[in-house]
Amino acid sequence: MLINEVTKILKGSYGLMPDDQIVLGFSGGADSVCLLEILSRIGFQVRIAYFNHQLRAAVEKEIQFVKNTANRYALDFTIGTENILSLAKNKGRGIEETARFYRYQFLFDIAKESNAKAVIVAHHADDQVETILMNLIRGTGLNGLIGMDMVSFSEFSTSIPIIRPILNSWKIEILDFCKENRLSFMIDETNEDEEFTRNSLRGSLIPMLEKYNPNIKQGLFRMGMILRDEYDFLTKCADNAVDNVVQRSRQGFVEMDALEFGKYAVSVQRNVIDRLLDTYFNLENTKSFNLIENIRKVLIGEVNSNYSKLLDGLQVVLEKNSGYLCVDIHDLEEEDELFLQNENTRVVNQGVTAINDTWRITSEVLPIDQVKNIFGKNENMYIAYLDANSLRDHLELRKWKEGIRYAPLGLSGHSMKLSDFWINKGFPKRKRANWPLVISSEEIIWIPGFQPAYSVRITRRTKNVLKLSVDRI
Repeated sequence: MLINEVTKILKGSYGLMPDDQIVLGFSGGADSVCLLEILSRIGFQVRIAYFNHQLRAAVEKEIQFVKNTANRYALDFTIGTENILSLAKNKGRGIEETARFYRYQFLFDIAKESNAKAVIVAHHADDQVETILMNLIRGTGLNGLIGMDMVSFSEFSTSIPIIRPILNSWKIEILDFCKENRLSFMIDETNEDEEFTRNSLRGSLIPMLEKYNPNIKQGLFRMGMILRDEYDFLTKCADNAVDNVVQRSRQGFVEMDALEFGKYAVSVQRNVIDRLLDTYFNLENTKSFNLIENIRKVLIGEVNSNYSKLLDGLQVVLEKNSGYLCVDIHDLEEEDELFLQNENTRVVNQGVTAINDTWRITSEVLPIDQVKNIFGKNENMYIAYLDANSLRDHLELRKWKEGIRYAPLGLSGHSMKLSDFWINKGFPKRKRANWPLVISSEEIIWIPGFQPAYSVRITRRTKNVLKLSVDRI
């Protein structure tokens, strides 16, 4: 049964051919010994890779067993080693996490050197249950409750997969196979050391849970399989959502349609953010549920702040209908963005005035008859039609100052703080300080991009119209 299952998985599901080179992560335990025998019978070209974590006194016997096994099967083998305890202390990580990282790094180094088509490891169903249970205890989402994948790609290679062909097989089946085929194997004495989380689950927690449900392992394994189907569906939804909401993207920067993003279910929103963080940002171990949730709440406007610096390498910004994830707030600035270069710039009467190197404002006075059928239909907020006779002084371009007020059309002549006006309009805070304001007699008469002031509106008494146009040079 095991041989048929592994053959079906490797040849049928993943298209590996018997003459393909593969790297087997080999420990000398029953699981890897069993898998080596099966791979040998199928006819795969196996390279044995053994990693010494320098955590056990009896490791020399294990290394000798690995060498003897490789010689018996006439296979190439490679032995790697790292002082995991020292590395874990230096990096401030757990021993199990550190051991896993350096073991896989070693396996993929060998796979790349030997042009292997896959890295094969001997995780089985009991390992899957322990992984699911460990993730559950630590706190996880749906992707943690599905456990390990039968095939997956990792940070170590995007082209060479990790395949776990006996992931659906239980430990008892593996031991029976070894017994029936008289396969000797090593026993890792550290498997009894319950200082390691996985060993504690195996030795204490699972036996205790079996008192409540004798089939707890089978139940957790089945749950993982069911949730995998749910996760696959959610992943497809997230794929479609990413295509719909992302407008611009590059490393360290993503622009999103915040309105479209807000239409999706919360679970899809979280998955979209998770995917964008993985794809465009190097967050290492700082990504968490709380981080994803804080980003989500900013993007849907659930929190008051439109700008949040969540990490040194990540900021989230909501501006009107657009949401941004970026490393630096200046990444949002466009090369030809509108801003006032010089304070107190006088606007040329009936002519063109430079706002900066790429923007200008044009002033012209026209008789009312020439524009009476135009100004009421104007939808270009960078063009304003004003009552020329209501202006008592020349025009200037100035920048925003704290406390300055504005009386726009729509408030019947009442004024409000310009900062409040901008907040109501959802105008980006980062643009406000240098945005050009058109001033006459110390009064704002127009802000490019918005409606003009009430005091200079066109009325039935207007005879001459001042047309102001802001555009790129």
